[in-house]
Amino acid sequence: MSAIPVAKLKELSERGRVPLRRYFERRIRGNADAEDLVQEVFFRLARCGNSETIENLEGYTCRIAANLVRDYARRRTIHKDDIYIDKEGLAMEAGFSPERIVLGREAVRQVFELLDELPEKTRKIFVLYHIEVVPQVRIARMMDMPLSTIEKHMCRATTYLNHRLEFGSPSANMRKHLA
Repeated sequence: MSAIPVAKLKELSERGRVPLRRYFERRIRGNADAEDLVQEVFFRLARCGNSETIENLEGYTCRIAANLVRDYARRRTIHKDDIYIDKEGLAMEAGFSPERIVLGREAVRQVFELLDELPEKTRKIFVLYHIEVVPQVRIARMMDMPLSTIEKHMCRATTYLNHRLEFGSPSANMRKHLA
């Protein structure tokens, strides 16, 4: 049993470090962890023990990297102590009381009801931006409107929803504000 020679490890590290980091950055959310995973690849290569049975060292390196991504994703899923799935299949944070969860759901339901009070164009812009997460510039292109008009619709919608959530019924001034 012979370990991978240090010179070969060094050559692999010099040639493969940047591509491996890019590989990890594309596949995991935390770019800070990418460099740690690169280090882990070379650590595992260094300790693999029997280099004589490895026919394709680059392929073996890629296999280690793929396994590390899979292990990383599994650990992230298993160790999310702050999240659990309720009986309805909805993810909830463990620190929230059942009352807070009910209040949160009620607030979301209320916002969706209030969205129906908005003019159609304003509602569509608000939903595209806040729910479908479409950038305002793209919304402007999609709706063939100037960006400043999209911003005005967003401002109107946000002001109206905040007022309704805080005070309940809309004032005459708020109704005019939407028109």
